[in-house]
Amino acid sequence: MNPAYPMFSPATRSLRLTACVMLVLSSFLYTAAAGEEPAPSPGINEQYTMLYYNDLQAPRKFYGDLLGLTSTMEDEWLSLYRLTPASYIGVIKQGENSWHKVQEKNAVMISIVTDDVEGWYERIRRDSNVTILKEIYDNESVPIRAFLVQDPGGYTVEFFQWLQ
Repeated sequence: MNPAYPMFSPATRSLRLTACVMLVLSSFLYTAAAGEEPAPSPGINEQYTMLYYNDLQAPRKFYGDLLGLTSTMEDEWLSLYRLTPASYIGVIKQGENSWHKVQEKNAVMISIVTDDVEGWYERIRRDSNVTILKEIYDNESVPIRAFLVQDPGGYTVEFFQWLQ
């Protein structure tokens, strides 16, 4: 069993992936056979993942200082960090009007794709405040090289690169 995805065995992950591919393919073939064009999706301009914290000092240091992400918006209750030209991580201070509340255990993983897993690993491991959840490894069932850390709010952050 792969520790990065403990809920699924390699065989189960393979079956789930095969089922997803078959579902997409059968939907496409049905639409094509019926002579219908698939309906276009409405456009998507950007993507934001919002993470909730009791205090923003530590996550701001993690995402801003340690990872070096550019902050595009700062307020007393919010910081937005650019990952790519169209994807962002928002760190939000839990408050009276928060949509979500801080959880003791977070079931969210931020996955960051890079061509330099080793470079990121070396940068992050120097910070004694960061918990490394899994050292660099090559995944046996998915063609990636990765490592996982825990951010100050308990969220898992994965750095990975696709293997050819």
